[in-house]
Amino acid sequence: MVFVGMSFASSEQFRWQMIIQPAIAGAGLQPYRLDTEVIGGSVLDDILNGIMRAKILVFDVSVDNMRARNGNVMYELGIAHTIRYPEEILILRSDTEPLLFDVSNIRVNNYDRNREQESSEILARMLTNMKENIDSTKSLVLNKIISMLDEVTLGLLRSKAHLKFFSLKELEKAFSPQVIEIRSSIRILLELGVLELIFRKRDKTYAYTWTPMGLALLRKLGFTGVFPQESL
Repeated sequence: MVFVGMSFASSEQFRWQMIIQPAIAGAGLQPYRLDTEVIGGSVLDDILNGIMRAKILVFDVSVDNMRARNGNVMYELGIAHTIRYPEEILILRSDTEPLLFDVSNIRVNNYDRNREQESSEILARMLTNMKENIDSTKSLVLNKIISMLDEVTLGLLRSKAHLKFFSLKELEKAFSPQVIEIRSSIRILLELGVLELIFRKRDKTYAYTWTPMGLALLRKLGFTGVFPQESL
């Protein structure tokens, strides 16, 4: 998935329809913009979820007809730079106006809005290269994670791989040696970024769930599933 941060103004839709969206499809990726989804909760939650979950982040910071850069896009870009690696972020613009000081030292890629097909093809190649580099780096990271696992942690991964959410409340003896080992393994997986803890305010329950890195690890280990059930 590619998270796209850009202006939703009707005058700017041609950038999305003629350049950015075709480029993402051309790179074999799925685009995601907030205006293409039904938003049922907090907009900020949707932004954060998209930025955290996407494989690649694309931000078009081009100026509008008033020669101003979109404040929402710049805000999203700022969030992205706090929680994602620079190699996962692609910044675009189609103008020569001065950049804000905080962005002036970051690489921003120019494209010609009047040469739609050429710009889209160039962007598709950039996204393809980014995807390949990210996949290569992720493979090295996964191999390193696997080398750090013990048999208890591997057993935990195998036993919970079919669950989207799980917790330890079903275990009666919370302080038995077996459960203590499992809790230690969970702590390791949390530190490695394989698991994350979520808390449901509505019913005041917690559960562990797999991060994108965790899902990639399960696939690499062959512990794949379609999450037919959930356990809290």
